[in-house]
Amino acid sequence: MRMPLLIALSGVLLISSLAAQAPQPEVASTQLANPVLRAKTMAELTASANDAKRVMPKQKQEAFEQASDAITAVATVRMFNGKSVDEIIEQAKALQSENPVFRGKTVPEILASIEDAARAMPQQKREAAAQATGAVMEAEMIKMFNGKTVDEIIEQAKALQNDPAVQTAVRDRTSDELSSTISTLQSVRAQLELYKLQHGDRYPDFAAQGWNQVVNKTDESGEVAASGKFGPYLQYEPVNAIRKASGLVRGAIDTVVKDAKAGWLQTPDGKIHALDAEGRTLKQP
Repeated sequence: MRMPLLIALSGVLLISSLAAQAPQPEVASTQLANPVLRAKTMAELTASANDAKRVMPKQKQEAFEQASDAITAVATVRMFNGKSVDEIIEQAKALQSENPVFRGKTVPEILASIEDAARAMPQQKREAAAQATGAVMEAEMIKMFNGKTVDEIIEQAKALQNDPAVQTAVRDRTSDELSSTISTLQSVRAQLELYKLQHGDRYPDFAAQGWNQVVNKTDESGEVAASGKFGPYLQYEPVNAIRKASGLVRGAIDTVVKDAKAGWLQTPDGKIHALDAEGRTLKQP
């Protein structure tokens, strides 16, 4: 389970992902002037990125996303690598006391070390660290993106191309998302087999109830009941890290799912599969 501190940081690492979810209407050629990202807050920066995405051709969108990932990776390493929780809190003028050190060298390593640090903190310290982490990272993101055109952001990433964080940014992020999705899928499948064993060889009725029977207690018939003696099998709806979605659809193994809210596919045999970024069944390595 992700800790609150990790959530605070991972939220600011998704500027380009949030922008990628925006609709892409056709626009007149006069509207394709290179957009400028302007922001005072993280919410404004995300909204500005969304607006920019709407007027970009596909090739420019992809270049912008890759550049944003690369710059964000550099910022993450710069702001957190080798720093203790206290040093980060001090940057945000928050609480001070001894705590673990972030030793990560890549974004996934840093995120993992943040999780480890969060587990060792008392609740008050965890909340303070989460606020400080978010504040420090937001300030860095705004500094690196605010007021720049899309082309300037792409050029900024190119200028950093010799930085190891840039070289590994997209690969690290993709690898981390893939590993997380496969791990979640394995856990989901194991829990669904347990549900099936305890409910008369029947899987949950996803068509009618979604994840409801999985994240709540149920009786022998599968009815959700606070007094049920089975479950819950999962604490929350599982999220596909690749698609940032927890929705489940039903269909054949070769179904291409268009619903952006869908992260999982259930085939007629009852088996659950993860979807990749294009909505196809994920091919596991």
